[in-house]
Amino acid sequence: MKPYIQHNIDDNTFIRTFNLHVEPLELQWHYDEHDRTIKVLENNGWMLQFDDCLPFLLEGVVHIPSNVYHRVIKGNGILKVLIENVQ
Repeated sequence: MKPYIQHNIDDNTFIRTFNLHVEPLELQWHYDEHDRTIKVLENNGWMLQFDDCLPFLLEGVVHIPSNVYHRVIKGNGILKVLIENVQ
């Protein structure tokens, strides 16, 4: 089971919502096959961490390169992001 709810806008664009009841252990290190652009729509303290880097507050627009390990770190409320796969 995924730790988020996803609403597809088209084949390469979707909105993901992580609620405050997500268990931190569900937020695993992973990588994506495509470059992604993440636009934060709503955030209450959630962070993003790339492999071998310190975590940072997830805000504004963030680029995540393909095949780079990363994870989301739970904050205090919900996290809602618009994700676009860059082809």
